[in-house]
Amino acid sequence: MCDNTYQGIIPVPEKIGNGQDPFNNLYWGCAYGIRTYFKNSKDWKLIKTQKKDSLLLERLVFKHTTQNYYLVADGYNGK
Repeated sequence: MCDNTYQGIIPVPEKIGNGQDPFNNLYWGCAYGIRTYFKNSKDWKLIKTQKKDSLLLERLVFKHTTQNYYLVADGYNGK
């Protein structure tokens, strides 16, 4: 996750730069974040969401709609 506090990145707005909030995070939940990008894609279907723990905040499993491809995306705490 993108994190303004714990990573040496150019700061982004506070809401999207919180590495403990996958729903709003720049790299995960925002318009072009992993979760949102693939959920909105016509080529991929979200088949599983798992809330994990304080290190691995969320795991998503997508399946390609026409091929036998799977994508597993892990959202790690930005801290």
